[in-house]
Amino acid sequence: MILFKSKIGFTDLKVLQPWIIAFLFTVFSGAIRKWGISFGVVSNLFLGIQLLIPLFLLFQQRHFVSHFSRIRVFQLYVLFLAFLAAHPLNLTIFHGILGFLLYTTVWFILFAYLKTEKNLPVEKLDTMIWIVLIIQLVLSYFQYNLPGDHFININSKGEDSTSTVGGAVRASGTFSYLGGLQGFMVFWGFFSWYTLLQNKNTWISLLVVIGGFVCSLFTGARGVMINYLGILLLGLISSGFLAKHFLKILGCVAVAGLIYLFFPRLAIFDTVEESYDNFESRYDRGVETGEMDRRIEDQFWGAFHYHGDHPIFGVGLGSTYQGATALFGTSPYITEYGYLEGEGERIVVEGGYVLYFYRLFIFMLFLMVLRMPIWCKIFIFLLFSNAMITFNIFMAAFFAFGLIWTDRAYILFKPKNKPAVLK
Repeated sequence: MILFKSKIGFTDLKVLQPWIIAFLFTVFSGAIRKWGISFGVVSNLFLGIQLLIPLFLLFQQRHFVSHFSRIRVFQLYVLFLAFLAAHPLNLTIFHGILGFLLYTTVWFILFAYLKTEKNLPVEKLDTMIWIVLIIQLVLSYFQYNLPGDHFININSKGEDSTSTVGGAVRASGTFSYLGGLQGFMVFWGFFSWYTLLQNKNTWISLLVVIGGFVCSLFTGARGVMINYLGILLLGLISSGFLAKHFLKILGCVAVAGLIYLFFPRLAIFDTVEESYDNFESRYDRGVETGEMDRRIEDQFWGAFHYHGDHPIFGVGLGSTYQGATALFGTSPYITEYGYLEGEGERIVVEGGYVLYFYRLFIFMLFLMVLRMPIWCKIFIFLLFSNAMITFNIFMAAFFAFGLIWTDRAYILFKPKNKPAVLK
């Protein structure tokens, strides 16, 4: 914390300290698990702490804000999750407990933020975030350029990385598996939006935006690129950045073009060009095989692919979660489905359509009290309503952090956007 005391007063530091701990733990705990303690009890302990972070943040906040403190709908949602955690069809109660933590991750973090909102100066953590972005980008660059059996690319089970795009290894960043970096890129998208709204330094904004695009290419993941560009589009339009800084952007493009013209073989240019070609090839292959159509269909209609015998209340929270099944076994009610990947269908399997639609309602409820324009809220709802923000604990946390940073930007720089008042 000493690094940030020069810019953060004691009062601010006291308020921000839990959030600094939560954010940095989410970023670096995967690295510890991947390269230090990749398996065993200690590794599971780190995973357990990650699941408890939302509760940690929630209990650190002492005061409720008036427009959110009287919402009974969210309290009923938590009680309903507790009921489903004790589902009689679940294999063990431990599946239910882990499931309860998964389904509350995003909402507990946002609720903790709304308890303190205007008194949470996350803008004072900009330097910390920039350092994390740089570390992430540099590490991803090396991962992408090194072979799968290199130490930096060894996966969490101690095996060579087999996740490739073209001839390169898909970057997994500072996390214990590929989905960790994918989740972080969601935060990077929101932080780019936050930076554009700041309207503070055009060059910093451009570096953040371009760095996020390049890092998205290094993941080799089409979903990551769609999420990043989708969030970035909201930021560019709502901030008016392109119109305000058109000449500077044109100058930046010209400078980059000149550098490429005179130094075309710079390693960074080669890597970015290669990563773009690999990404494009993977995307085209997905279109040709029909995989992209299936993924898009699953994104919006996956929940309605359910074909089981318990469509109302499902078979219990956590029953499809890999961490729970690895530790406590797989329910016979799950094995009959075969491989389940999509968020929507898994939610219906675990909690039925009652949980699925209740969760969507809670999602809308939280979006209503944020300060971004209504059209941005609609877009985010459509983009993330069935995204992996339940079963990917990294994406869940970073999605919540991203919304917090963006909302803070609207509080500071776009005061005319008022939240809905919920009773």
